[in-house]
Amino acid sequence: MTEIGTDYWLSEATLESPKRQVGDYVENEGFAVPRRFDTLDDALKVVKAGGRIAIRSEHPDEYDGASGLMQTYILDSDSPDEAVRTFERYGDFDIDEQVHESQNRSAMTGRGEMPGYATMTDVVLGVALHEPTDVTLRRLKELNGHRHTVRRYADITGRRETEFMGKANFSFWEYVPGLNATVVADTAVDNRYHIFADRSDRKPVYMGWKIANDEGNSIAGKPDDAVLTPEVTAQLVNTYEQIRNLPHFDSNHCPIMELQLDENGQIWFLQYHRTQDFKATHALLDPADFSTQEGWQKADGVRGALDSPATMKTALWYPEKYGTTLKGRVGRTLPESEDAAVDWHWDLALTEALSRHRLGYVADNSLNDLYRGFAVAHGPRSRWFKPQSAIACNDKGLDNLIPETLKKEISLTVHREHRLARVVLDVAVDGTSGYVRLNPDAEQPLIV
Repeated sequence: MTEIGTDYWLSEATLESPKRQVGDYVENEGFAVPRRFDTLDDALKVVKAGGRIAIRSEHPDEYDGASGLMQTYILDSDSPDEAVRTFERYGDFDIDEQVHESQNRSAMTGRGEMPGYATMTDVVLGVALHEPTDVTLRRLKELNGHRHTVRRYADITGRRETEFMGKANFSFWEYVPGLNATVVADTAVDNRYHIFADRSDRKPVYMGWKIANDEGNSIAGKPDDAVLTPEVTAQLVNTYEQIRNLPHFDSNHCPIMELQLDENGQIWFLQYHRTQDFKATHALLDPADFSTQEGWQKADGVRGALDSPATMKTALWYPEKYGTTLKGRVGRTLPESEDAAVDWHWDLALTEALSRHRLGYVADNSLNDLYRGFAVAHGPRSRWFKPQSAIACNDKGLDNLIPETLKKEISLTVHREHRLARVVLDVAVDGTSGYVRLNPDAEQPLIV
């Protein structure tokens, strides 16, 4: 048995395909896991019989590092005929730079030649039943390899794209329809769980979230609804806790765990991502210490805790070439740790690389807006769950906190002068409540 504080997958195992390997283990421990196939040829038999499969991206980094950089592809027998016809016109192809850029710009192949358009992903999946599987997998890997997030992440972590993608692969899963749910134990408050769920494969489409206890009752955020009832929530949390405490996992860790609740009430395990260890908070904040007259703004929601109010040098944006580079461009090596960030940027790779090394994350919106984004289309969750603490402002975000003149000065310094300028914030978080203010004594902005 793995000792508490030790994770077998980090200390003893060699992870090449984390989703598949961890899924195999969880199934062997008696939990339901969707059927996996050794080859795409085997999986396509399900598609030919009218079913659906998931061609899931795999990379060793995904278990305890970056997640969401590459795409998982869903394939069923309803792949559009238009894609097949487009492919017949387009001819054989590799996903070269030109093809990928066309896809990134949302331009489509076959423009004007058929009703609607098909992306290159549509085309590759649309002809998968008619092509050798090694050709299909090569094309899907090329599509992933040309994604900006993948190239950027490889660059800032000091690896060449070919080196990073050399370890990328796929696993093949039968798709289980139902409610897709993600559960995360709070890192500072016992018996507190963050839960997001969506159901988009049948109508009515559903999206919901709640912060609940192990009995499934809402203790913060959205109230119970007709889908995330206390009974369903308790079932999800109970499964989460049982898997979290399996011998190969560190039971003190608070993973992001994805589950699927099918139409018969069966819960299926899908994947496990590491975040932070649990560290109980004991010092609750006194609202009297955080008056609005002293500039404090009460948070709309929080996760995690700080030992005491902290002064955080907080990045709003980063210079364009921030990070390690391998191609002779001028860059800046990423820090081993940083105080906090707001992440007003679209650089998902940078967020993934830095999140686990942050003391805090400051979300420029309300908890409801933030969690709705997590529930729908797997919005980026690392920035919220992987730092030690996180705080969501409110519907007005940081507008009441950071003067517009200061924002403009920081933007000019970062985007035109390519220097990193941070705003200095005071942040207090105790696991259930939080406060934030612009530090009244610090030089603003702080240029580093």
